[in-house]
Amino acid sequence: MSAPRTSPPRTSPPRWALALLERVAPPGGAEDVVGDLEEAHRARLARRGRAAATLLTALEALDMAVALLRGLRDRGVVARREARGAHAGQA
Repeated sequence: MSAPRTSPPRTSPPRWALALLERVAPPGGAEDVVGDLEEAHRARLARRGRAAATLLTALEALDMAVALLRGLRDRGVVARREARGAHAGQA
């Protein structure tokens, strides 16, 4: 009887975390954001093991997503203010 097949240890961040960051990253910035998360996850795997690395990487992904969304919101607010200022100058 052969030994049960085991899958190789997962060395990448959770798929949902990668998808989330790809979705909220600025245009052209997804590769950098995802790359940073993958690099941090690999370092955590080496230091803390899979369970802790997965949890900490998930938390970091959520934190990064919130920061990216805040940046989008803030840039939108600035753009709206600038647009209003341009319209006020025309009046």
